[in-house]
Amino acid sequence: MLNEIVYHSSKIAAGHEKYLVRIDMSRDLKEIRRFSLNKLLRMIHLSLRLWRTVRKTRPDLIYFSFMPVGKGFLRDAWFFFLIKRHGKRILLHLNNRGIDRYRKRLLYRTLYPYIFNRSLVIHVSQRLMEQEILDQRLRPLRTFVVSNTVRPFTVRKGKNVRDPRPWLRFLFISNYLKEKGLGVLLEALRHLHDKGIGFRLDTYGSVHDPLVFRRYQEQVREGGLRSVVQLHGPVFGTEKERVLMDADLFIFPSFFQEECFPLVLLEAMQAGLPIVATSIGAVPEMVKNEQEALLVKPGDSIALAQALEKISLSAPLRYNLGENAKKRFEKEFSLPVFEKKMEHIFSVSLK
Repeated sequence: MLNEIVYHSSKIAAGHEKYLVRIDMSRDLKEIRRFSLNKLLRMIHLSLRLWRTVRKTRPDLIYFSFMPVGKGFLRDAWFFFLIKRHGKRILLHLNNRGIDRYRKRLLYRTLYPYIFNRSLVIHVSQRLMEQEILDQRLRPLRTFVVSNTVRPFTVRKGKNVRDPRPWLRFLFISNYLKEKGLGVLLEALRHLHDKGIGFRLDTYGSVHDPLVFRRYQEQVREGGLRSVVQLHGPVFGTEKERVLMDADLFIFPSFFQEECFPLVLLEAMQAGLPIVATSIGAVPEMVKNEQEALLVKPGDSIALAQALEKISLSAPLRYNLGENAKKRFEKEFSLPVFEKKMEHIFSVSLK
């Protein structure tokens, strides 16, 4: 989503000719983190296409949405090598974290200086830039910090704080990966249900591991939550906007180690939803605890249950958190703000 915004924006790199090489190694969620012959063939094809495009177009600047960790880093390091051989100026945009952990491994410790030294680097978080680039004694040519954004959509007016409905609509949107924290959330909701606190939870996402998804279904049954929890498939576009606008509360319980600057949280902020989230990655920079959200420790179902109980029992708290989140989105994370920052970076990088 973010790459499409950068490429198709009429303001970013305005007046310059742009060429796109799309890196799409995984065609669906089931292919993520798994090796296959099809992926190898795509890697070869993309390498040849990238090589030919760079040689033919001779660009002044290459903008590269770069994966800094895991197997994706090894793939992108190879693509970087192909580009670097032409001596081009490269602008690396990082949307993931974990360099400080991976740097302990010999291969990564060897490759990181080659990749980042003398490159232009954008990160979504000032804290992560300092922790993962500057504190690791990598020496980029120049660094920039630009928060992520999402496409704008029409937002209805805030909900009535005196809504007589005796239960709240909770919303979870993420792929059904264990690290995204749905299991922790279901455990927390069991405590709320036992206390008689009224809610309905709708979850939306794609299934990566059927065993994990079946475990979620078992948790729903064993916790006595079948009447209040619905597990749906993925949701996109206007339908996603609808479920956001129909919700009363957005929950982001992730404990994913590489969680950085989640776009779905920005979408919830744009919709003016009160949020309960884990203090992971750059989330504490996106929303301040007790101001735009309630933040809890990742993986702590008790703390999550307590936060959900607190926000469920206070309509004024929900209203204030939602309004504050929406205002902060418009001020710091909206599309015009993002485009203005990126326009400046492209202008500086092309000099």
